[in-house]
Amino acid sequence: MNLFTQQTCDYCGENPGFDPRNPVLWNGFLDADTKNHVCWKHKCRREHYQKKMENGKVTYSEMPVQINR
Repeated sequence: MNLFTQQTCDYCGENPGFDPRNPVLWNGFLDADTKNHVCWKHKCRREHYQKKMENGKVTYSEMPVQINR
């Protein structure tokens, strides 16, 4: 059983499922600085980086989230 199959975005609360271009990856990323899971929806990314900049961090530390089927 893989725990990431039910992973949800920390911003919209939805599970975007698998990346359509790569079925072993979650359709989003884990921010290595904040430990937030963020889906690839434009509004979620924008909200994530706005909050990150408010806290003085402007780094892009997107890590892929692997899903083993």
